[in-house]
Parts: sequence; C-alpha cells; structure tokens
Amino acid sequence: MIYRFLILIFFVVLSCKKEESTSILIIGHGGMGIEFSGSVYVDNSKEAIQLCFDMEGTDGVEIDVHLSKDGDLWAYHPDDLSENTNSSGCIENLLLQDLEDLKYKGLRKERLVRLKDMNLQHADKRILLDLRHFNSCKGSTIDVNDMILALNDLPEYLKNPSRVRVITRNPYWISHIINAGFKVIYANDIESEVNEAQQINPQLNGVIMKNSDISKAQVTNFKAQGLTVFIYEVRSPKALKEIRDKDPDGVLSDDVQGAIIELK
Repeated sequence: MIYRFLILIFFVVLSCKKEESTSILIIGHGGMGIEFSGSVYVDNSKEAIQLCFDMEGTDGVEIDVHLSKDGDLWAYHPDDLSENTNSSGCIENLLLQDLEDLKYKGLRKERLVRLKDMNLQHADKRILLDLRHFNSCKGSTIDVNDMILALNDLPEYLKNPSRVRVITRNPYWISHIINAGFKVIYANDIESEVNEAQQINPQLNGVIMKNSDISKAQVTNFKAQGLTVFIYEVRSPKALKEIRDKDPDGVLSDDVQGAIIELK
C-alpha cells in the first residue's frame, strides 16, 4: 500500500515539474506586446520598449519603425497616427516639429520617440527593427535609399550587426539593405516566396512568420537552409506551447512575462 502511494506521489510530482527551459529567444513585440491588455504602457512607446529591454529573462525587443519626412526613424506601429495618438496622418509626411509633442491615447500619455533618442545599449540583448516601407497616406513605396540613409544616421550600437537585425516585408529592399551592411530578416508568410528571396539573396539572415502560418517542419527546413527563424502573433499560453514544440530561434511575444514562464 505504501509502495503504491509512493509511486503515486512520484508521478504527481513529475507531472507538476516544469518542462526544461529552451534556447528560444524571447523578443518583446513592440515592447511588452502589441495590443496586450496587460501591458502598463502603449506598444512601441519608449517606456514599453525600455521596460521589456531591461526585464530579466528577455533577450531583446522588436520595434516598428516609420521614416519621417525629414529622415528620422520613429517607433510606431499603425499606418495612421489617428489610431493610437492625439493626431492624424502619416509619420512619413511629417517633420520633427510635427511629431515631437505627439502623445499616445493611453492613460499615461506617452510621447512618440525617435530611435536615436532611446537608450538600448545592453550588450547581451537583441534589437529587431521592423521597417515600414509603405506610405499609406500617399499610397506609395518609400525610397529604400532614404531608409538606408536614416539607418546609417543611427547611433553605432543600433548598427551593430552582432545585435541588430532589420526586418523588411519588401523583397526588393533585401539586397539594398544587405549591401548597406545590415543583417536582414524577411517577413513573409509564404514559404515559396521566402525560398525565392533566399535564392536571390544568399546572405539573407532569417525569416519571420505568423505562428498560424508556419509548421514545425517548415521551421526545421528553414533552419537547415541556414536561416534564423522568428515567429510572431503569439498571444496565448496555447500559442506559447506551440512555439516550444516548433522550436524556432526566437519568438516575438505579445505576452513577455508569460513567455518567460513558459520558455525559460
């Protein structure tokens, strides 16, 4: 009887034991998460980005980047300012004097911030810059040379290829950004298009896909081709368990604290 009881206790303890940690990088999506209701700060605000970057257990942060009319890079997610701020229009059509006093609609009224005004110099953490290539107010694509000029104007630590990756959804930008000295991750949810982009650009560093659009087999295949693999739109405990099974190189998490608990 006692023997059976001890066996029962053993299996109860075993079932409650946390799974082993993974080597999956935890990258905060726009700071603490895009549209994450539990976040103290608005996504892509300086405060949200800094909080995620400084948090123990995170490996870095992803920042959505828009190019202003006068050539500065600003952290912001939506296409139009009216979605999250007290203004309207597109960053691509505005100057520093138009943007520097804008505030988010959230309770804390955070200000918009330029990349060059942040302090993300932690040597062990990654920075992913998601470049917005389209001016939705004009319905036109931004000149990639203007974007590269802005990237080159950043502080040196934001150009360090050992820490910084540039994300683009525009396949025609890939070669230009690589030739400018940056490591590029291609955001595309169609496997054949990623394969084509890599064939054209053998120096492509990685790929990023939605969790719903990438399988474990695809992750394994991309890794075998030498690509680093990031997955985004991870917003639930179930999604985090899927990430553990798929085993990408990194996850852009919309629940940073949950990701630390599940994956570390």
